Amino acid sequence: MRFCCHTLGCFLLILGVGFGCGSGDDGDNAAEDVCGGDGCAAGDVAEPPAEVCESALEFVFTQGSTKIYVLSGNLDGSFDPATEVVLQVLNADTGQVVDEAASSLDNASALALDAAAGLARIQTRVLAIAKGQSMPVATGTSVAYAPGVDSVSVWVHSQGSWAGVRNVATCEPTQAVHARYGHTANLLKDGRILIVGGAKPPAIPAFPTDGDLGALQTDIEVYDPANGSLTVLPNGLPEGRVFHTATVLSDGKVLVAGGLTGTVGSLNPVSSTVLIDPAEGFAVDVTSVPMQRPRAKHAAIYAPELDAVLLVGGAVGSAESDLWKSSGSVPIPTVQNRAFHTLTFVPEAKAAIAIGGEVGDTVVNNAELFQLSGSVQSSGVIPLPAAGERTLHGAVYLDSVQKVYIAGGFKDTKHTNASKDVLEWDPQTNAVTYIPFQMADKRGAPAMIPFASSNIVLVAGGYTLSGALNTAEVIVVAKGGAGLGLPEVSILAAPPMPASVFGSAAILEGTGRGFVSGGSRGDASAQPAMFLYTP
Repeated sequence: MRFCCHTLGCFLLILGVGFGCGSGDDGDNAAEDVCGGDGCAAGDVAEPPAEVCESALEFVFTQGSTKIYVLSGNLDGSFDPATEVVLQVLNADTGQVVDEAASSLDNASALALDAAAGLARIQTRVLAIAKGQSMPVATGTSVAYAPGVDSVSVWVHSQGSWAGVRNVATCEPTQAVHARYGHTANLLKDGRILIVGGAKPPAIPAFPTDGDLGALQTDIEVYDPANGSLTVLPNGLPEGRVFHTATVLSDGKVLVAGGLTGTVGSLNPVSSTVLIDPAEGFAVDVTSVPMQRPRAKHAAIYAPELDAVLLVGGAVGSAESDLWKSSGSVPIPTVQNRAFHTLTFVPEAKAAIAIGGEVGDTVVNNAELFQLSGSVQSSGVIPLPAAGERTLHGAVYLDSVQKVYIAGGFKDTKHTNASKDVLEWDPQTNAVTYIPFQMADKRGAPAMIPFASSNIVLVAGGYTLSGALNTAEVIVVAKGGAGLGLPEVSILAAPPMPASVFGSAAILEGTGRGFVSGGSRGDASAQPAMFLYTP
């Protein structure tokens, strides 16, 4: 039998859930449009047969279009608003015009056109034709392989795609074992991905209390992008833990620190640490070096110059941070205790910034910068802008522009009032400011992945009081765009995920794709979810 999917809406049966590809689909639909033999309609895309599986590991759930934008004011310095702008899209290999659009624009407007689907290379041609004349007053062409800005200010943005993977040994879809929330995912030095701990996702909106979490996970899973396999290790954690951290060390080992342990309804933070060694068959050992105090819902980063792990927030009875080394753990004086915050490493500044979070019934409206050169010390707090407080948000460093982007989160500790705002922190000015655009959707606990080669940040999934989300957006940074009349930062649509993903762990895979894992819903029926995003 073959599974076929229509270009504009497909349903595949994978991971025990039918995933709808249409925008806004929350994954509730049962699998449909299954056909075999010659039963596929024209335009359907059939699943590759087993004999070609090794060359077709991925299968696409949702494919976005390529958007072409041109700002009229950039075509000519004395541009007449009455001038007609024609944007043509050509097949770059044949030179044939496959689509075009025309509009009369003022300098503040943009002309957008969907590029023809399926072209490996797209060429754009812009013609500015003065009113009443037949000859263009300005022309330009661009060959585009990825998002970017060219000399005539044509902005090409690919919305990207979401895919699942197959195991080359079986040619069957790779299926995660557990729906997880509060877990970790780490890219190992050999390119594999380690998934540790977590709990079965709670029902929304019951999340605010730890007692509403599902069973804690001791299983450790390893995903190998080289062959599409996902393996449950025979040796798991000594005890389940959730809201812990996992950090890859210089020797390739992974430090699992803190988190909540115990039984549901009686969970407590711990100070213990565990080392997982991929080079020794993923041996799991409880270390003799605990943290200074129990902590959970904290954050951690590896500081390469110190060969140590900085752990911030979530501590019991103190704001102190921890600097962990295999030789011992050292307390670091810290101004602000916080939980459900973010901690982002900024290599050029040799620093890490902790942003937002919550303490008791208060959402934190500041950030704290830690200098990591020579020794570790707090540089004090940095105020967030008015109404910028947030908890359970996302934050990533986009090294191509050397800024930190902060998206979504909740404005209250009951996690009911989600935000659609996006902030940025500039290490040069040490200021946190709003970007001039908001996301289309409010979202708490979103997945965020930076793609430096494309100057974009993916923001996907998360949840609101109404439930888990399958929508996705990208923060697009046009390097040098301000000088060309383009917005320096904007937010554009990405295709929806195959299912609503609640409580995801997201990282940039070694092959340049985004990896998102978690539960497909925020309730007791949550199913395992594991997707790849290609910009």
